[in-house]
Amino acid sequence: MRGESDRFGGSEIVSVMSPSDRPETKRFVGYSTDEEV
Repeated sequence: MRGESDRFGGSEIVSVMSPSDRPETKRFVGYSTDEEV
């Protein structure tokens, strides 16, 4: 998962770790982990 998120940006990884903190990042994880893989 970290590798996939790394493509968007190193700082994005932190946001992905805490989707609750940013609802907009939540969709990032959803399409990044499901769609990509």
